[in-house]
Amino acid sequence: MRAKEDLARLYKSVAIVYYNNNQGNKAFDYLSLSNVYHDSVYDDKKQIQLLKLEKQYETQKIQDSLRLSEQKVATSHSSELAAKEQAAKTIWQLTGAIGLTLFTLILLLFVYRNAKNQRKLNLALSEKNDEINKQKLIIEEKNTELTDSITYAKRIQSAILPSRSEINHLFSQNFVLYLPKDIVAGDFYWMEKLNDRVLIAVADCTGHGVPGAMVSVVCNNALNRAVRELRLSKPSDILDKTRDMIVAEFQKSGKDVKDGMDISLLSVRLQPINGQRIAEYAGANNPLYIARQGEPELLEIKADKQPVGLFDHPLPFTNTELKLQEGDTLYLASDGFADQFGGEKKKKYKTSTFRLFLRGLSEKDMHFQLDELHKELITWRGSLEQLDDICIVGLRV
Repeated sequence: MRAKEDLARLYKSVAIVYYNNNQGNKAFDYLSLSNVYHDSVYDDKKQIQLLKLEKQYETQKIQDSLRLSEQKVATSHSSELAAKEQAAKTIWQLTGAIGLTLFTLILLLFVYRNAKNQRKLNLALSEKNDEINKQKLIIEEKNTELTDSITYAKRIQSAILPSRSEINHLFSQNFVLYLPKDIVAGDFYWMEKLNDRVLIAVADCTGHGVPGAMVSVVCNNALNRAVRELRLSKPSDILDKTRDMIVAEFQKSGKDVKDGMDISLLSVRLQPINGQRIAEYAGANNPLYIARQGEPELLEIKADKQPVGLFDHPLPFTNTELKLQEGDTLYLASDGFADQFGGEKKKKYKTSTFRLFLRGLSEKDMHFQLDELHKELITWRGSLEQLDDICIVGLRV
């Protein structure tokens, strides 16, 4: 191709020489030859260019084909990966759905079983409640019957107590503070007139409530027999005999029953002897208090430290003769008031406090004393319940 280009340039140069020498024909011939070789070169170049273009096209076509194949492979690989991912995703979704379904079924089964158990439990509770309500009704009926029985027992116990009119007839100035802890009591007060004497006592039997009340009936009956049947008037003799009767009564069971009573027993002569009022006293654990004008403190007539009942090494009761003065106020009491818990520190009222309070009241009207004792008790115990039966008798001679 380069030789053709050189010939084309040579012929063109010769044509120019001839043309310059005014040899037009020669110049035309060589110029034609130059054009022929030039066209040939052009055609060759063109052919080469076409070949190059064709080669480039084929190359591009091959490359495009390769790229398309690669793209197809890549797309296929991508599609395969996407398919695998989709399959995995589908498997996870299916697994999750199955798991959720199983969980839901288990939960529903649990809820069902729980509801079933709850229904059984509710049924059992309902039956239990019905049974409880039946038992409650039975208990309420029994309680009502028991309360009615105890209330009736109170009427019987009240019937054996001295009447207020009888006490007022024998002692114009008196008071009786009688406060059972429960409906019936182990405490009781007792009075009997024998010839020219009046016997009056405050007794505190073992226990309180129904047991105490049952013991009180035995003790009251023994006192009545000692005075009414045996005509005993000396307080110590009465207590000795009453003790024998109580022990004998309780020994009928063949057991050593130590139930009995503490008591203050006073015998007051109705008529003075040589202008002197005479009284006698015997006691079991409970003393007699006397408030006397001019005396700053209560006089205490001590009791024997033994009960009226079964006791190891019992001794005869001591009899104390008293010469009373006009205006003396005598107090017989159980230990219920002094033993009551209350006050700011929730402690016992104590006997010493009780004696001071009585002394402060002793010159007041007897009805006023009764009211003040009751108020003092309520104030002292406050919200606390009454601890024991309370019985206090006050007499002024």
